[in-house]
Amino acid sequence: MQFVIWGAGERGRRLYKQLTDKYIVAFIDENLEVEVDNLPIISLDEYKANWCKYPIIISFEDEKAGVDILNNKGVNSFFKLTDACGPYQEPYQREYLKKYIKNYFKHSKKYLIRGRSIHAIMVAQWGRESGTDVYIDEDGFESRFVVKQLKKEGFCLVRENDIEYDEILNCDYATDTNNYKGDVKDFFDLDRRIADYDSKPVKKFQNKHKGEKCFIVATGPSLRIEDLNVLKENNIDTFSMNEIYKAYTKTCWRPDYFVAEDYVFLSSYRKNKELNKDDETVFLIGDTNEDVCKNNKKNEYIYHVNYIRRDYDKTRFATDLTKGTYAGGTVTYACLQWAIYMGYNEIYLLGVDFSYYGEEKKNYAHFFEEKVLTARPATEWVYNSYVSAKDYASQNNVKIYNATRGGKLEVFERVDFDSLFV
Repeated sequence: MQFVIWGAGERGRRLYKQLTDKYIVAFIDENLEVEVDNLPIISLDEYKANWCKYPIIISFEDEKAGVDILNNKGVNSFFKLTDACGPYQEPYQREYLKKYIKNYFKHSKKYLIRGRSIHAIMVAQWGRESGTDVYIDEDGFESRFVVKQLKKEGFCLVRENDIEYDEILNCDYATDTNNYKGDVKDFFDLDRRIADYDSKPVKKFQNKHKGEKCFIVATGPSLRIEDLNVLKENNIDTFSMNEIYKAYTKTCWRPDYFVAEDYVFLSSYRKNKELNKDDETVFLIGDTNEDVCKNNKKNEYIYHVNYIRRDYDKTRFATDLTKGTYAGGTVTYACLQWAIYMGYNEIYLLGVDFSYYGEEKKNYAHFFEEKVLTARPATEWVYNSYVSAKDYASQNNVKIYNATRGGKLEVFERVDFDSLFV
C-alpha cells in the first residue's frame, strides 16, 4: 500500500526516510513551495479531488486538530504517525527495523498481523516481500476504505477464526491480546528486541548508586546559581542536561551525569567548548544524532532513544537501559529513567518549572534567557510521562520529590529546597 504524508516538516521527512518513495507518493502541505525529493506537494483540497485513493499519514505535531479537519471534510482514510512504533519517527534513517522484520519471518509458518497502524501494514508488506504467508486481522481497521484498498492491493485480510496461524504479531501500542488464541508476540516495541539498538557498555551503571539520593537539575527560570553551589558544598550527586553549561562560568559545580537526547542540541554538542573540556562529568547521550554516535570520548556513553509517543496514553518507563530509554517529551524524563536504573531511591527535581503547561502561546523560559516557542510544546505527552515516572517509582520503593521553586509541576510531592540543607 502507498500513502500520502500530511506535513512536509521535520517529522514528515523522518517518516519519508523510513518508507521512501516506494511507499510515499506525495506530501500535503500549506507551503506548496517546499521540496522533498521531487515528490508532488499538494493542498488538502487537491488531495480530496485527485489523490484520495491513497490513505493519509498525519505527521505533524497537533494530530488531534488534523483528525478533526479530516473528519469535517469527510476523509476517513488516515493514520496517525504516533500510532506507529518508534523507528518510524527516528531523526535519521536506519535499516534496523526493516531488516529485523524481514529476517524474522519463516516460510514454514503463517502469521496473523494485529493492529490498525501503518506499522501493521508495513509488517505485512515486508513479510509478503519475504515470501511468507502473512495475514492481516480485518477487524483491526476502522476505515472500510482502508480495508478495501488493502484487499485491492492483494493483502490477505481475515477474521480471527478464518485460518490457523502459528504466530500473532501484535503491532498495536495496546498489549491486550485476550481475544486471541495462540502464540502472541509484541511487534510494536521492537526497539527492545532489535540487537542493533543495544548499548551494552551502560550495563556498568545498573544499581551503581543503590539506596542513594540525587538531584535532577533542569534549566527552568527558577533555578539559581546559589542552589548549584549548595549542591556542590553538600556533595550531592546530580544529573543535568542540555544548556546547563551556560551556568558553568558562574559556578564550580558540575553535574555528575549530563544527559542529552534532543537532536537539535546535539547538532552543536561536539563544538561546545564548555562541555568538551569537562573530564569529570559522565555524558549519557541519546542516539538521535548520527554524528554524535561516532568517535566517543572515554567519559561518554551512547544509548538508544525509543520514540514511542502518545499524548493520550501512559508513557512507557524503561527498566533496562542497555535497550535504551523511552522518549517522554522532555530530557528530564530520561534523567528519571537513568536515576532509577542506577539505583537511586530518593530523587529530587530542581528547576523543573513546567511553566508552559496549559498555555497555548507562551515564551519558554530558562534560567539564563527566555525563548519564543517556535512549535507547540507537547505538554500532555510530558505530563503523562511525569505521571508514568511517579507510578513506576511508587511501585518500586523510589521517592521522587519536586524541590523546584514555584512552577506548574504538581505530579510529585513538593519539598522546600532550602529546608533540605538546614
